[in-house]
Amino acid sequence: MGGLGSVRRVLPLLAIVVGQVLIPFAARSPVAEAYSSISQKKGFDTCAAPSKSTMQTWWNQSPYWNIGIYIGGSNRSCAQPNLTSSWITAVQNQGWGLLPIWVGPQMPYGTCQTRHQYNTYISLNTSTAHDQGYNAASNAYSAALNLGFDVDNMPIIYDLEGYDGGSSCRAAAKAFMNGWVEYLHLPPAQKAGVYGSACSTFLDDFWGISNRPNFIWFAWWNGNPSTKNITCVDTGHWDSHQRHKQYRGGHNETYGGITINIDNDCSDGRVYYPYDRYDSSSPCI
Repeated sequence: MGGLGSVRRVLPLLAIVVGQVLIPFAARSPVAEAYSSISQKKGFDTCAAPSKSTMQTWWNQSPYWNIGIYIGGSNRSCAQPNLTSSWITAVQNQGWGLLPIWVGPQMPYGTCQTRHQYNTYISLNTSTAHDQGYNAASNAYSAALNLGFDVDNMPIIYDLEGYDGGSSCRAAAKAFMNGWVEYLHLPPAQKAGVYGSACSTFLDDFWGISNRPNFIWFAWWNGNPSTKNITCVDTGHWDSHQRHKQYRGGHNETYGGITINIDNDCSDGRVYYPYDRYDSSSPCI
């Protein structure tokens, strides 16, 4: 897709706290500001964070307000030369809302799925899987601190790719996610999210676990941006500004002469940004 989008209004610069020192878990303490707000705007995600100048061009020319960024994990597939604390500060000052994503262990190849081979896998032993989720959240929290995020109340999303199912596989996924959310809810608590296929990640399973995710980001590439347009998830689950939808998969779009391969997203849920962006005319709601 090419052409120019509507030119953005200029948003005031935001003061972002950066350079926080990584502290041991036992010493976790609240930080000054909570960066969690509701966005009802369109966004995109892409494998590698674009440069600051590209982000500025796309802010000025594209219809997007939010971007999904991959902050780490054993199965993150792209190098991230641009993703630094100064990048976080710069794109926040430009006006972007952020969706930080962690890509850790996935469901076992050959047992729970046959589509992709990954670097690390979730154990089918539910006790071990729980601990893996807990440790993944600890690593994601540390990575967020090192990138200069204000971690109090910030959203962090686990990317759990689709798999083939089976009772032992689904039990392991639930145990893993229970550990992920449990750690992120320790003070200063984060907003724990999970990304995956609406159906083949069995997202609705996570509604019933003891440590329920605060929000979901579901992939359903039906071309409809509405977060209310959902399959395989009960319509009453995560229905209070707790959803993001990835409604179109990878393709090229061009704004201001700069082309990026992106997925299309629409939000009615938490982003890393200090101010709510409610929009009664949004296609996301």
